[in-house]
Amino acid sequence: MALAGEVVTEGAARIYTRIDGKSAFYNPLARLSRSIAVAIVAVGRLVVADALAGTGVRGIRYLLETNAVDHVLFNDKSSAACEVIKANLEANNLADKGEVVNLEANHFMHAYRFRFNVVDIDPFGSPAPFVDSAVATVRRGGVVAVTATDLAPLCGLHPQSVMRKYSSMSIYTDYCKEVGLRILIKEVVSAAGRHMRYATILTAHVTEQYARVYMLVEEGKRPYPHGSIGFLVHSFGDNSVTCVPAREFYEEPRLEAGDRVALAGPLWIGPLHDKKLIEDAISIVERGEALSEGERRRVLRILRIFRDEAEMPPYHYNIHRACKEAGVPVPKVEEVIEGLRQMGYAASRTHFCGYCIKTNAPYRDLLYLLRGM
Repeated sequence: MALAGEVVTEGAARIYTRIDGKSAFYNPLARLSRSIAVAIVAVGRLVVADALAGTGVRGIRYLLETNAVDHVLFNDKSSAACEVIKANLEANNLADKGEVVNLEANHFMHAYRFRFNVVDIDPFGSPAPFVDSAVATVRRGGVVAVTATDLAPLCGLHPQSVMRKYSSMSIYTDYCKEVGLRILIKEVVSAAGRHMRYATILTAHVTEQYARVYMLVEEGKRPYPHGSIGFLVHSFGDNSVTCVPAREFYEEPRLEAGDRVALAGPLWIGPLHDKKLIEDAISIVERGEALSEGERRRVLRILRIFRDEAEMPPYHYNIHRACKEAGVPVPKVEEVIEGLRQMGYAASRTHFCGYCIKTNAPYRDLLYLLRGM
């Protein structure tokens, strides 16, 4: 099908962003996030709902780059975007694999209730208005994938906004992106509970300016995961972080008199990734051919970091800031990780920040190590 318009190539897909004066939203900065999504979704045979589809690039890449996705329902409330999606399906020889719907996203999900194995929510801004519909309408045993681009409130820059949208408090710290991601996970878990369902984590990440979570949604009144919902208490006196499960929060005093602290939560304090799923995704990317070699290496690197950080504490430390406090030059991150392991602590890199680490070592012991290096 020959069309005149603006075309981009992403993965195996050729995508029109504008045809005949009609345009659809396409954000090139989300390319890495979509590449990770392809690797995660490639693990089963699925019908996918792309509820805020824009150009349709994410769903089209699912169809082209995995053997797992049989059919995608593309939805966008913009009629112009729907025309662009149809053209993109034709351009990629996928007209028989996709259905295009022109509805408001919540209306769409309820109109096609229980047809999807995967509901993908990728709005501009907060996903909060769509999360309840997603967890309520996905099939039992299905996956809800949610993107948030409103990192400023999630990271604590707009406290009233994050409370209004997510009913949580955030804090602006070195690990604020992780705090925001964990608030988003908590929101999906809570929404599932409101619909007599429960959600378990598959993986979650922040890349570029996007927070992204993948949750498995099952039917039933499974006990609320009290042990995985809680608060982080950040002390500005010594930069220590205390993680407190919600049900223990009021049981005993944990603060020194006069200590200046900030509270984040309620948020998810459990693992960020299912290690088996990540191992499967790594194998899929290693065998795949759709990505360029440079992008393939980038996706594999971040997936391997997901695997390593999966069971680490729900916060991380900035090595540059710690070295400044310790009054020492900045060593290699790998040397710090190895030093902490030799001290008997767990330690790993984190995908949130190239010069940050996750560890169960107290902050004072990290400073002690740095001063001795």
